[in-house]
Amino acid sequence: MAGITSKDLKQKVLELYHKELEILPEDLGGVPVFDEPDTRIASSDDHAIMMFKTVIGDFHWSPQEALLKAFPAGSNAGESIPEVRSVISWCLPASQAAREANRKENYYPSRSWAWTRTFGEHMNDRIRAGIARWLTGLGYPSCAPVQMEGFGFIEDSPVGVASPWSERHYAWAAGHGTFGISGGLITRRGIAHRLGSVVTSLK
Repeated sequence: MAGITSKDLKQKVLELYHKELEILPEDLGGVPVFDEPDTRIASSDDHAIMMFKTVIGDFHWSPQEALLKAFPAGSNAGESIPEVRSVISWCLPASQAAREANRKENYYPSRSWAWTRTFGEHMNDRIRAGIARWLTGLGYPSCAPVQMEGFGFIEDSPVGVASPWSERHYAWAAGHGTFGISGGLITRRGIAHRLGSVVTSLK
């Protein structure tokens, strides 16, 4: 197996981000709607992560549960069950240009701001899939929990509308920021962002 460092991981996320910039729609004026990603890593056995099933609910997946959904025990004869070790989390901050464009509007969102909320998540999904595929190919089973079968919204959980994988909570555990009164994650770049994550057997 190839040795991968945190610097390598951050560089790969950045590489996939720049690849996405090459396919931005022309009517966005060639201006990125997200600034460069901030990538951080949490240990899967971090105490904060251990609390999620209590704080959020039993329905919330642990990193190990998510990884086993992608690589179930016995799926390949002779293969051992992968053990999750890390959660890779990144933040895509809305760019200053997108924020300023939206401030000029008084009814509909600006084109670039609307893009961050719709196609921006498609971009985020491709980054998720790219990181998981890259690490798995290097011998470290990895997956993006929000792309797993069974992921969806739970309308009547004890904490209100929720899901089995909270990007915000894992981003918090990785050190991206803190929660505001509204429940949103306030990062060093503010609260306007998209969050993504991948769980991996890579330590």
